Amino acid sequence: MLHKLEHFLFTFIPSSRLPYKTTLTFKLLYNFCVLQIKRSFIIEVLNQNESPFNMTFTSHSGQMQFPDNVPRVMENSPLNTVVGTVVIYDQDASQRVLWSLNDSGSAVFDYLGGPCTQVVNTKAYKTKCVSSVKVIGSLDYEQRNEYQISIKAKDLGGKSIEQQYKIALVDVNESPSNIILSGNQVNENSNGALVGELYAIDQDYGQSHTFLLVDDISGKFVVRANKLYVSPFANLDFETQNSYRIVINATDSGYPRLSIQKSFTINIVDLNEAPTNITLSSNHVIENSQSGTIIGELSVSDPDNRQNHSCIITESQTGQFFVQNKTLIVGSVTLNFEQAPRLSVGIVCKDSGSPSLSSEKFLTVLVVDVNEKPSSLSLSSNTIIENQPPSTVGKYYYYYYYYYYYYYYYYY
Repeated sequence: MLHKLEHFLFTFIPSSRLPYKTTLTFKLLYNFCVLQIKRSFIIEVLNQNESPFNMTFTSHSGQMQFPDNVPRVMENSPLNTVVGTVVIYDQDASQRVLWSLNDSGSAVFDYLGGPCTQVVNTKAYKTKCVSSVKVIGSLDYEQRNEYQISIKAKDLGGKSIEQQYKIALVDVNESPSNIILSGNQVNENSNGALVGELYAIDQDYGQSHTFLLVDDISGKFVVRANKLYVSPFANLDFETQNSYRIVINATDSGYPRLSIQKSFTINIVDLNEAPTNITLSSNHVIENSQSGTIIGELSVSDPDNRQNHSCIITESQTGQFFVQNKTLIVGSVTLNFEQAPRLSVGIVCKDSGSPSLSSEKFLTVLVVDVNEKPSSLSLSSNTIIENQPPSTVGKYYYYYYYYYYYYYYYYY
């Protein structure tokens, strides 16, 4: 007796992943009462889009070598510097992906999409896609030494893979950016004085700096450690030169050592200086000159330009001289060559600076001798004995103050 078999239900569980369009053959053996039926079936495996997998951040084509998925880049790298290459794989043949990069709003990294290539010599994947990561902003290790980014790759079927990475910045030595001098002026005539302290502005923390005076203006200034001094032999004079230009070099302690140069203008501060000399235009005066007779004009030498001076007499015989408007004038006392042919006059001249300074000098006035009439006449004897032959009565004298002449007077 035969039974009609209308339906069969069976379950198939593959032991491994079935590739697209795999053909399977099944044999169905059914025993029923000594009768057998045998039949083959072909089952076609349909294609289904699968997600990209195994995203890897490599140093290929990058600025520096680093282990996979541990990217790093130097600070201050130029724009468009390539950090490295991101690689993904896909089991779907002829696949294409859309890349995106999120760096949390820092706007310093971006992707540079690359091609997808079909791979035929491996069963693990059929497509390989790459994309470079590049620098698009300023990188400063001292402000931020690490960035968190997220890279996403989405295929044409809408499946995606996303991975986060930390990009570390590598610190490099940077040149000092500026030199500061705490003071830029110094008093004239201040040999050895401190002008100011030197400081270097450097983005690299913890570095020390050495300073060098590149142009020393013929020895006017010197640098010791981080201080600028006036040279011990500078003799700065405002009236000769009121400012100097110097150039300072600052070198850091990093590797390699880097430096910067900067010029500074040092201003010389004018100080009031005492007069250095007093001269008289003429130092001769005729004896017996009337009071008010001008002897000569006083001239004052002073390092400070455009100053006025007032002069007075400090030491002289009372009433011999006086000064009016820097003019030396004969006083009320008669000048006598026979009594004093040379006179020393002490003059003090004071300037108009602040504070006022003065200088003293002794000047010599020469009294010029002139011929003077006798002041008296005398006879040494005014008696004679009568009946005497001619003989000397006495001598007569002409007196000229301290000098006198005498003659014999004879009686005939």
